[in-house]
Amino acid sequence: MPMPTGYEVRPLEERLWSMVHFTETCWLWKGGKTAQGYGEIMVSGRPVLAHRLAYCVFNGPIPPSLHVDHFCERRACIRPDHLRLLTFQENVARSPNYNGNKTVCPSGHVYSLESTYFDKAGSRRCRICILTRNKEKRHKRTILRL
Repeated sequence: MPMPTGYEVRPLEERLWSMVHFTETCWLWKGGKTAQGYGEIMVSGRPVLAHRLAYCVFNGPIPPSLHVDHFCERRACIRPDHLRLLTFQENVARSPNYNGNKTVCPSGHVYSLESTYFDKAGSRRCRICILTRNKEKRHKRTILRL
């Protein structure tokens, strides 16, 4: 397919850095972003995460078993010294949304040794919520029998 007239082919690194807003702390991606807020750039017709590309430019290839983590916790940041390699488990455990970091259940009950139940899979459950649900189920069955 012929290239459209007026189309300019620029080197990848030049395209990468032209889409960055440099601040004193983070280098923020100004281009397109994923739904989760990560910078995205097209490379050979495919979307590539900008922070991963920036990491590769400065540090070389990323081993397949590792993930690039934002030390600054800003998904749009591509500053190489704010990026580090972690295993998937380390990356998830560092996330503020990781369930292990939560101190209350979705209903607002505090997780404590007395109020927490661990199922066979090792998942944490709130005993207060379990008791409430079971009580509601029993009540529904009683009403249906009447």
